[in-house]
Amino acid sequence: MAAKNEVVVNSLLVDLMVKIGSRMTEIYEVKTDCGRQSLYTGIGQLLAHSVREGAEVNRTLVLPEGDLPEGMDLCLAELGIKLRRFHLTPAPNRKVVLA
Repeated sequence: MAAKNEVVVNSLLVDLMVKIGSRMTEIYEVKTDCGRQSLYTGIGQLLAHSVREGAEVNRTLVLPEGDLPEGMDLCLAELGIKLRRFHLTPAPNRKVVLA
């Protein structure tokens, strides 16, 4: 739930962000697999779309549960990017469940 003065929005370029006024405080990028290309793309998007906010913005990469390629956990930690995991429930009533 957003705080009183926070707004949760998305755009064509950003999956989800939290803003206070015109200042972004959080940014989220969601990927549907844990492959290197998806991770590289997600990391680049998080950094490129939040660069003006500096180190104060919370950056989160949202990935499905599963193994990460070797070294990627260290990479995310060094870049200050948090990792959030999810899984899908079985069809026909498929839902996204955050871990």
